[in-house]
Amino acid sequence: MLTCVSEPILPLSKYVTSSLDSPKRLSSWDWINQHAVTHKGDPFDGASFPYLKGIADAWDDPRVRRIAFRACSRVGKTEINLALHACAQHHDPDTGMIVTPTERLLQKTIKDRLWPSLELNSEIRSSLPPKHLRAATKCRTSTFITHGAWSGSPVTLGDLDPKYLHLLEVSKFSRDDSDEADTVELTLQRGSEIVDRKVFMESTPTLVGTCAISRYVEAGTNRHYFVPCPHCGDFSPLEVNQTNDRRAGGLWWEKDKDGRTTPARAYRTATYVCPHCTNNWGDEHRLAQIRKGVWVAPGEVIDRTGTVTGTPHNDGPDESFNLNRLYAPTFTFGDVAKEYVTKIGTEHAQDLFNGWLGLPYAPIRRQLEWEDLAKRLCVGGWNRGTVPEQCFALTVAIDVQIDHFVCVTLGFCPNKVGYLIDFGRVTDWQGVKEWTVQVYDCEDGGTVSPMLTLIDAKDGNRKDEIVDACRDMNNDRGPFVWPSMGQNPKSFNGSFFQRVNVDSQNHVVKKGSRQIDGLQLVKVGTAISQDWLNNCLFNRKPGERNSIIFPAWAAESRSLHEQLLNECWDAKTGLWTQSDRTTPVDFRDAVRYARVGIETYVGGDWAMNATRRRTPAPTKRKPVHEGVGATVKRITEASRPAGSSFIRKPRYVVNNQ
Repeated sequence: MLTCVSEPILPLSKYVTSSLDSPKRLSSWDWINQHAVTHKGDPFDGASFPYLKGIADAWDDPRVRRIAFRACSRVGKTEINLALHACAQHHDPDTGMIVTPTERLLQKTIKDRLWPSLELNSEIRSSLPPKHLRAATKCRTSTFITHGAWSGSPVTLGDLDPKYLHLLEVSKFSRDDSDEADTVELTLQRGSEIVDRKVFMESTPTLVGTCAISRYVEAGTNRHYFVPCPHCGDFSPLEVNQTNDRRAGGLWWEKDKDGRTTPARAYRTATYVCPHCTNNWGDEHRLAQIRKGVWVAPGEVIDRTGTVTGTPHNDGPDESFNLNRLYAPTFTFGDVAKEYVTKIGTEHAQDLFNGWLGLPYAPIRRQLEWEDLAKRLCVGGWNRGTVPEQCFALTVAIDVQIDHFVCVTLGFCPNKVGYLIDFGRVTDWQGVKEWTVQVYDCEDGGTVSPMLTLIDAKDGNRKDEIVDACRDMNNDRGPFVWPSMGQNPKSFNGSFFQRVNVDSQNHVVKKGSRQIDGLQLVKVGTAISQDWLNNCLFNRKPGERNSIIFPAWAAESRSLHEQLLNECWDAKTGLWTQSDRTTPVDFRDAVRYARVGIETYVGGDWAMNATRRRTPAPTKRKPVHEGVGATVKRITEASRPAGSSFIRKPRYVVNNQ
């Protein structure tokens, strides 16, 4: 018979019993500092990046579902993202996903950064496959699998449910033209049903109003990193003083009485001014004070002991953090001051705000009100629908929307100045046709009609409809109505346009296929046309060479001028981006396309083909009935072969009725 023994025969010491317990799991921060290695082979240096500990602690918090980190470059945001992923897969292996803006960046991230760092990690190395079996866009080991995906690719984003979701540079995510949903939101839906799922998204910011990482950071706890003053002990976040008042605190450098300085002087005299006691402290204190820092959210309060009390205004499952380059271990206060003085107020200001200050950038078009732009541009004295005498040709651009068409007519003089003749909306193709054949009065007598109309066919769902409509309205001997499409700026080499023939199937003509006489597709040089328009809006005076000038009657159109201001170049993504998603850019696109139209009309050769329109010679008229005037008919020459200039010099014939 078995007897149950409740007490051990020999009592065990507490040291022996403690050794029999399962080992305690390291926190993510401790694990990363002990085992994580960068792709360059250097051990993770937590002492140089102390502010990252708060992010790692948030990752370990079971209440936190999503982390957003908005930061400048060179502060370790990608390193902590990948290190946390490796730590999570070691502690609790499961399906993971890494998402980047482009396929190229994904390959660089997984092939050149993730695989090498795992190879050097003593805890994970044994689970890795041989090097020749390591994919460039996926990380499969004996214990876990991490998929790779990139924005704008629904194939790579679909049908996966990752427990660990890591998004790199989310503000640079593009949008697939075939999908109207936001790519970041589509990505965040992956694995959302998993109760203990973790999401980490990070990015440098981009533009105010369109910056994805800013949207998620500001919806979360929105923490900033507070450090103590070495003199008074009060805590405050490290910031650049953007005023002329030293007492406001922050990074400061010597300036003259007008607030001006030089990059060299800023670098030499940079110091940090405590906003509480106004004492200076420098780089010799910086790293030591940063190591004493604490993350503080709006709604929380920190005292001199570093104790944080209160509740974040956006308390919930989403933690978010902000950081600028004043915290970066490899830069000095002088470096930041010099960069600020060098770039503020220049075309490189966005790089300063995004890459150094960790802030979204509000470009000049956000600072200029539509009324100010209208006052600047609308200085012409001609009536609506009247063509100034210096114009030698008119072009029309049509931007296609779901339920209407936006139309713009511009006239151009040999000095490459665009004159707004008319603009508006029509609701159907009949209205478009009437706009393309509209007859306009000239200031110097006679009438004239547009010789080239470009209709935007970039909407893939309506491309065939648009090309068919162009074919129906087009005259193979002119006037011409052609489809147009914006193209990758890299393929244009600074040109406004490229022309290609179209076949009966609405395809670009290939070898052996038959083209449609007189119908061509115009590829629009996005980069140069956007640069031209931005220079017209902000840098060139109306009437100067390569400018635009609007008539005074257009000054009342708020929609026209707001749309002209609603797009700007984003140096980080390499794209032109809307600042306000609720305001369209239809008129802006139409003005650009009208300029591309005149470039196409003269074949790019202004010196040869941009000749001034001749005023009709006075003719002896026969008596006419009351109310019936002379009409002017434009007669054109036949078009020339594709690739050559096809300017047609109009002849005006006065028909007496």
